[in-house]
Amino acid sequence: MKTKIVWILLLIATTTYAQKDMAIDSVVVGKDNKLGETVITALVFPNYDLFVDKTDEEVLEAIKDSVDKINKKLPTYKQVHSVEIRRTEFEKTTSRKIKRYKAQ
Repeated sequence: MKTKIVWILLLIATTTYAQKDMAIDSVVVGKDNKLGETVITALVFPNYDLFVDKTDEEVLEAIKDSVDKINKKLPTYKQVHSVEIRRTEFEKTTSRKIKRYKAQ
């Protein structure tokens, strides 16, 4: 039951965060932190056309700011606690859906 609830929350969160223009693609997954707790983490492939002449750190900060704004509108259990950016696109199926199991 717990796995099913987590899966539903991740799908809702992915839909919410994917609507931002800064990201071409994003996936929200559960990842273990240093304490061994599973936290909601957004994996983002940014729209680098919007970030010309920006470092990866600046891109990450801009995306984190956007995520923080969204988080303020969500209950705690739906909030993203960690953000990671990618330089490459996510692997996709023939129907252009992200292969979630390979995104982590």
